Amino acid sequence: MSRPPTASLSTVLRRHLRAGSLGLALAAALAGCSPATESEATSTLRIEGQSFPRTVFRADGGSFEVPSPPTRIMAANAGVLDALSLLVGPERLAGIASGGVPYSIALSRGTLDLSPEQRDLGHDSESVLDIAPDLLLMNSWQSLEQLQVFDENAINWVSLPDVVAFEDVLSNARLLGRLIGEEAAAERLIDDLTIRRDQLDAPSPRQGLRALAYSNSGGGGYAMGRGTTHDVVLELAGLANVADELDLEWHATLDIETLLDLDPHVLVIAGPTKDELRSSTAVALESDTRLAQLRAVREGRVIEIPPLLFTTNSGYLIEAAEILSAALDSLLAE
Repeated sequence: MSRPPTASLSTVLRRHLRAGSLGLALAAALAGCSPATESEATSTLRIEGQSFPRTVFRADGGSFEVPSPPTRIMAANAGVLDALSLLVGPERLAGIASGGVPYSIALSRGTLDLSPEQRDLGHDSESVLDIAPDLLLMNSWQSLEQLQVFDENAINWVSLPDVVAFEDVLSNARLLGRLIGEEAAAERLIDDLTIRRDQLDAPSPRQGLRALAYSNSGGGGYAMGRGTTHDVVLELAGLANVADELDLEWHATLDIETLLDLDPHVLVIAGPTKDELRSSTAVALESDTRLAQLRAVREGRVIEIPPLLFTTNSGYLIEAAEILSAALDSLLAE
């Protein structure tokens, strides 16, 4: 049978800065909960079956059967790939849509070794149909406009909601474990992440400091408010996000006058990318005489986070909080 018209996967599965900012707000899978029961319901998905075959019921009303643990999983973005890399190796993956490769922490560090073919899966829907993954994973912020094409061609897909709290990272891990048959690996990961979260909760002078995750490439500034993983990182580090004082959500434009009025104790910014000698935001903070008046700039409390960690929505975000916490603890001890 002929295939329906297809669209570019870069259109179908657009990478949004939020995932870079990268929620898996799944009600039944919080830290410390027991492993999934035979029928696991979430706010978006339901997975039935204690063992394989399992049936996945999606929020859009679609469903499909997973007869056995998937072995050709395709990640539509870097955050999904990084989350998968914490549970399985390359032998279980079809690969990643090539546009996501530069944003993957696991690939950049070499902790996940994908072949050139696995790193360069086509961007168009026709290529996805040719690859024929047994599971296609994406995020809810990606466009869903052509998913009917995948349904009509028996491509099983799951859209994972956004991470808006640390508990969502744990839920994400547990959900992926159920989907791909790696429950034990998921529980080990959850235990590790929970221990590291608890260590960040230890008393410290940094706790309660007013902070802002901020971006400015010279053409205007942005504050990361509620609903971003930056907000999650600040909370993990025990910091108060000053974006809440203005009721800001997601990536909100922030003029210099308002930033000066907020005057946070700490600014958290992305460090330089591999193509930069210096962070563009750091340059903006130093070169604009108004921004140089900020308390965080004057007192040396501008903390740079590696850019991939600055935007991840996977379990790696705990590392961003650890880097931020350690840097602040060191500054405050001086």
